[in-house]
Amino acid sequence: MQPIKSIEVISTGNGQPLIILHGWTSGTVDWVDHVNIFSQSFSCYYWNVRAYFDDTTTIELLAKDLHSVIHHYGLESPVLLGHSMGTLTILEYLQQYGENNISAVIFIDQSPKIITDENWDLGLFRNFSKSDNESFVKNLEENFTDTVMNLLLDSKHLSEKEQEILLRSKFFSDRVERIRNFDPHPWIHCWKSFVYKDYREILTKINVPALLI
Repeated sequence: MQPIKSIEVISTGNGQPLIILHGWTSGTVDWVDHVNIFSQSFSCYYWNVRAYFDDTTTIELLAKDLHSVIHHYGLESPVLLGHSMGTLTILEYLQQYGENNISAVIFIDQSPKIITDENWDLGLFRNFSKSDNESFVKNLEENFTDTVMNLLLDSKHLSEKEQEILLRSKFFSDRVERIRNFDPHPWIHCWKSFVYKDYREILTKINVPALLI
């Protein structure tokens, strides 16, 4: 690991640079198995975002951290892979810095506009209004761990039986234990910074190869 402005970047593998940006309340631990495969063909760079230690974390700061990593390591033509909030980080990066030097982007499980309204039904769960978000943030402030895990369950669109299986899984218990140890304030602050963002116009300006998963 090498620190860059207080974030610790993990780098491994050989080949074209691949930068992996994890999702909200996720972390590098969730990408280890993937990186073991990716690193056979790419030089992988990934890190825990500053919400792990910085109360002032915003999506704008996450994009600046991405920019700092690219320039610190002198990465040429990296592929950017973002899951959930990681996708929003890439979109914010493209809005701030453009796509010069970026060879391709990969967006996983994220809408360019989270809040839904009468003109947009492709946000979070296709039905996540401004009032839904206000209730969600209030719940985060009252019981962060349960609210985050309920969001995870809702995102899966699982049957009752499938939910029971997930609730008994090691993945779920490990995630609960990890989030229980979080300081919720940086994560809530970060959520508030991106939940009302609208990156739809940025999508129309992407001219490098893009994969949507």
